[in-house]
Amino acid sequence: MAEETKFELKRELPNSDLASLASRFIGFDRRFARIGQQMRLLTDVAGVERWAERHHGADQKLTAILGDRYPLAIFHGDVGTGKTATAEAAANALCETMDTDGFLLKLSTRVRGVGHVGEMSSLIGDAFAEASVLAGKKRFIAMIIDEGDSLAFNRGAERAHHEDRVGVNSLHPEGRRRKAT
Repeated sequence: MAEETKFELKRELPNSDLASLASRFIGFDRRFARIGQQMRLLTDVAGVERWAERHHGADQKLTAILGDRYPLAIFHGDVGTGKTATAEAAANALCETMDTDGFLLKLSTRVRGVGHVGEMSSLIGDAFAEASVLAGKKRFIAMIIDEGDSLAFNRGAERAHHEDRVGVNSLHPEGRRRKAT
């Protein structure tokens, strides 16, 4: 699969077009105020550690627990309600509030491949590897897996193809960790 097909969107953040999009959403500021702090807790563990040390001393077990959590936000709702656009605008707003730069990546459904054994898990792994390279040590990465149910469905489904079951493992952080070791 060609490099450009892993992601159907690769956009640097912060982005003025996404900020403009957010300004046109009715109630976006109120929704982002609700989810933005939770997203920041998941993505800015070092900032939380600095805050905890400043206010509560050096030995903070809670910040260690935060570091073990996977930074995952799931947007759900009916078709056409603006989940993807809201996720894109929220990633941009989070980058702005954290005063950092980064990338917004939208995983392409083409990572499903054509059904060859191991293909989907390899393509998904390649996409996460590319995201890691882009992130480096200081860059923020927001990856959108739109229509996630087309990639990650119930592994126990009776009629699930073996390749689909393996692909779900590739999306799961524990599955990626096992594969990397």
